[in-house]
Amino acid sequence: MTAVTQLQSELSAPSPDASAILAALSVLFTPNDVIELRAFPKGRKRTDAGYFDGQHSQELAEHAARLSASGAAVYVTLTP
Repeated sequence: MTAVTQLQSELSAPSPDASAILAALSVLFTPNDVIELRAFPKGRKRTDAGYFDGQHSQELAEHAARLSASGAAVYVTLTP
């Protein structure tokens, strides 16, 4: 492995981790909350959005990880 190749592998973006996303969601939201997931897909000029209740937080985390892996900017909205 050359020094350049090694440096590139060290600087590569981390891959999305659905379990880490789920852990963060459990800190930010209660099980009864409805969570809005938004994404700006790479190369498109629109925002995709979806709503998930507490029973579907695992699906939300998996969907967010897939979108992020495809290059989308993904976030959830916090509402009081």
